[in-house]
Amino acid sequence: MKNRYAISDIHGCYKTLNSLLFDKLRITKDDEIFFVGDYIDRGPRSKEVLDLLMDLKIEDYNVHFVRGNHEQMMIDSMKSLSDMELWILNGCNETLNSFGVFETSEIPIKYINFINEMPNYLELDEYILVHAGLNFDIENPLDDQTTMLWIRNSIPKKEKINNKKMIVGHTPKTIDEIVISLKTDKITIDGGCCYHHRYSSLGNLVALNIDTLELTVQKNIDL
Repeated sequence: MKNRYAISDIHGCYKTLNSLLFDKLRITKDDEIFFVGDYIDRGPRSKEVLDLLMDLKIEDYNVHFVRGNHEQMMIDSMKSLSDMELWILNGCNETLNSFGVFETSEIPIKYINFINEMPNYLELDEYILVHAGLNFDIENPLDDQTTMLWIRNSIPKKEKINNKKMIVGHTPKTIDEIVISLKTDKITIDGGCCYHHRYSSLGNLVALNIDTLELTVQKNIDL
């Protein structure tokens, strides 16, 4: 049986991701998995997360990757000092430490290429998967690439996206909030995995079966 899952905001929590995929979901190559951004920063094992995702692709698992704002900050950090300073404020040290380097330019090019190949959204028959949300104040929300990475309070107008629902991450939510969102036009799946010790209501990595709307939850085991 083929399952389709959406997972977001892993944030360097490799052990948690590995357990979710192989212990809880027990994914096979018949399944289709959509990752909705923020693979790096904050957690301790960003390199291992990227290695796992890249290995899934190499091993012909049916996987798709959307870019998150943290991946964008990593790429932008090589452009200017101000961009690097923004990344520093958002967890870059954990990522650089996981690679054993001091600067973004020292990260092997295969990881940079992997991130550069990621689109900012994926469009399915019934959903648009995007990291943060869409700009519904313009005629075509799919034209605003920056909003897709950063917006917090995107209020959907389905008529502008062919009556599709959005699946988003980016903004941490409790499991109860995620469950409530399943009945709305904007399904939120960021369980705040990397905030395990900061907030008792967060610290979850969530997989959403996008066909049955069933949630599979793995508590953080990295931190």
